[in-house]
Amino acid sequence: MGLETESEDNVKRSALLSNRSGFTITELLVAIAIIGGLAAILLPAVQSSRESARRMTCQNNLRQLGLALHNFEERNGTFPWNHGPPILTPPSFRARSGAGFSVLAQLLGDMDESALSSRYDFTQDNRTSGDDEPLVPAYRCPSDPTDYRGANYRVCEGPFPTSQSASNLIRKDQYGLFSLRSRPAPSDVSDGLSNTIVMSERVRSDESPSPFQSPADWAGSGLSNLLPAGQVITPDEMRGACEALSGPGIGYCGAMGCQWVRGDPADTEYNHVATPNSPTGDCAIGDLIDVLDGFGGSWHAGMLTARSQHSGGVNCLLGDGSCRMVSNSIDLRLWRSLATIAGHETVGEF
Repeated sequence: MGLETESEDNVKRSALLSNRSGFTITELLVAIAIIGGLAAILLPAVQSSRESARRMTCQNNLRQLGLALHNFEERNGTFPWNHGPPILTPPSFRARSGAGFSVLAQLLGDMDESALSSRYDFTQDNRTSGDDEPLVPAYRCPSDPTDYRGANYRVCEGPFPTSQSASNLIRKDQYGLFSLRSRPAPSDVSDGLSNTIVMSERVRSDESPSPFQSPADWAGSGLSNLLPAGQVITPDEMRGACEALSGPGIGYCGAMGCQWVRGDPADTEYNHVATPNSPTGDCAIGDLIDVLDGFGGSWHAGMLTARSQHSGGVNCLLGDGSCRMVSNSIDLRLWRSLATIAGHETVGEF
């Protein structure tokens, strides 16, 4: 009796197993297609969310720099002197030109980097090569993923392309906060700190001498005759010179933004010659340009555009310490007005 019952159970079990349905190839392909479709829908959303987080981190970095600027000003009575601080000991020309340190370097102590700040003697001429410059996370935008040295944040020189050595030829109402060959103070900003951009960002170069990579690298036109002695090239003339370039020009600087200690145009400065992320590649006018070693001689003027890896614009720090993203489509006249400290322009919404 027990054997018969066990046999019947085995028969029923076999029948159930034989009736159990499995996946057909068609059903499997449909399931894979559905999963792939869901992934295609969700992936851009995930990427967008990650970029939003990176953009917020970038803005927080700039806000931290804004707080450091004001802490420095409260302690010293002025903001840092770009390409400074001044050297008051002989030779006398160093007192006029400064020690050569960037604003970023002078703000280290106010950025909770006191140990790093102590490595530099700000009373002496800065001859730092930059090869040993450590990574400062707050000076890097997480949306610019290159693993090279340097910083993404730069100080604003104003709307003009002329180098600081010729800044005395520019009308003072066209100065940016950090184009002054002196210690800038809040009282210099008659346009109002909330209407003046003092810092923005720029993508960094990969430091390779070749090939030329626009917009990270800086092309050189070599057309020094565009800037006769005693004359300032206008922003529109500079932009036109860059638009006329075909390819990398005579030479280029392949290490843009890679040495944040230096107060140099190629590393820690930018201007408002062109609107953010301009499709026109940046370029410079100089006497001698060496393709392998960057600019082997002096440069007279250059277009140094605010650029980022963010979609649609760049993050900017205003003089009052606030930070906001400025669209690539901002009106050029308004963009240039935001770069001056005493232009008395009417600044609308941006």
